Amino acid sequence: MARNSPTLAFTLSIVGGALMLFTSFSGILGVITTNLTTKIARPDIYIRFGGDIFLGSIAVVASVLVIAAAMNLKGAPQSVKTYGKLIVVFAFIGAIPVFLMSLFGLIAVVLAIIGGVLAARFNTEFV
Repeated sequence: MARNSPTLAFTLSIVGGALMLFTSFSGILGVITTNLTTKIARPDIYIRFGGDIFLGSIAVVASVLVIAAAMNLKGAPQSVKTYGKLIVVFAFIGAIPVFLMSLFGLIAVVLAIIGGVLAARFNTEFV
């Protein structure tokens, strides 16, 4: 008895992996351009952004693995459970760095607002 290939699972996995790849690359490029722009505007500030690029690269690798597992899912429909589990695991691994980068961005915004309020209150400048 021949089994049908999981077309819907394949399509959704490819679309999800491609969106993960796009957001990961755009996150990495956003970190690089923001930090370089800040460095050009304020050369006296030392900027470290290796952690964000590391987290983004983890998301890029996870999204490539999601796409690879989806291709194998289409090629070997008898291993649907194995490749489905791999897609779920790598999708979660790819989502964690994006969540952490969003959380770090939110913390940075809160600290910037607090620093601006404190600077206005005490007539000083926070770098």
